Amino acid sequence: MRVLSHCLFILLLSFSAFGQNPSDVKGAKDHPMISRFPGAVIRAYSPPRYDEAEFPFKYEKSFTLSFSKTIHTEGKITRILYLFPKDVSLLEVYRNYERALKQKGFSILYWCRGKDGCGVQFGDYIFAKNRQPEGLYYSEREALFKDAFIKDLRYFLAKLNRPEKGDVYVSLTLAYQNNDSSNPNWARNRVVGYLEVVETKPIPTGKVNVSLTPKQMAQAIQSTGHVALYNIYFDFNKADLKPESEPALKAIAQLMKQDPNLKLYVVGHTDAQGTLAYNLELSKRRAQAVVDALVKRYGIPAARLQPYGVGPLAPVASNDTDEGRAKNRRVELVKQ
Repeated sequence: MRVLSHCLFILLLSFSAFGQNPSDVKGAKDHPMISRFPGAVIRAYSPPRYDEAEFPFKYEKSFTLSFSKTIHTEGKITRILYLFPKDVSLLEVYRNYERALKQKGFSILYWCRGKDGCGVQFGDYIFAKNRQPEGLYYSEREALFKDAFIKDLRYFLAKLNRPEKGDVYVSLTLAYQNNDSSNPNWARNRVVGYLEVVETKPIPTGKVNVSLTPKQMAQAIQSTGHVALYNIYFDFNKADLKPESEPALKAIAQLMKQDPNLKLYVVGHTDAQGTLAYNLELSKRRAQAVVDALVKRYGIPAARLQPYGVGPLAPVASNDTDEGRAKNRRVELVKQ
């Protein structure tokens, strides 16, 4: 039966996303690359978000925590705290994860065991305040993985090289919590595991846009017939202009006042999320909002502006990524 559970774990690990276990905390789920050990429950969970993490790479024995080398990572980080079945040993969980990750191409960069190998304050480091998964009480944070409240501790850091997509780091800390009253009831005489997965990639940029000057707009329109603006902002799924759009609107108004003969199509663009019909209608309303602001606030004759919306029909990047969708959400000025 135990062999069967091993095989099941390896098989599950080779597939992608899994649904939520009914006993998990609300909203929690396994990482798409790494499924859970059979019977495990998610007790705390932080969903993927861009962050940084520093992992121990070499420990120098002393009475204080001292790592001679660490690995700093940045990327999309998922943090999961698992509680494993009562009849499962720490070593069994450790070996299953170790073997499964190696089969998927990961290399073990560093491992340690117990306070002699990992350090008496290892729990304070690996489960530090800024790296805890969401959903734990203070008393739970203070007890889990701490030397005084565990019988055994194991840790490893693994890495998958992905030159094109970005490397992946997997950190797993396992502790057999003892029966001490300081431990949470649910963790006593059980194996608890803290999994961190870092999918490295460059930090998303393009979220802060600089207003083009009227001269820069004129040059773009002269050379290409249009100019894309990324600093006209709207509320989510609405056509209400945000106050941060004012510098761009002012620059458009100056452009049109400097060239009284210039007539423009104001074209709204969206990403591909949602239905085509909805995005076409939304992009048209947003273009109309820009025209209305230029006419009412800056006195630009309405006859010189025509609003149109093309939704997601003229992308400049892939809609499969956050970065691509951000580039596709824009307002363009097109010379009539």
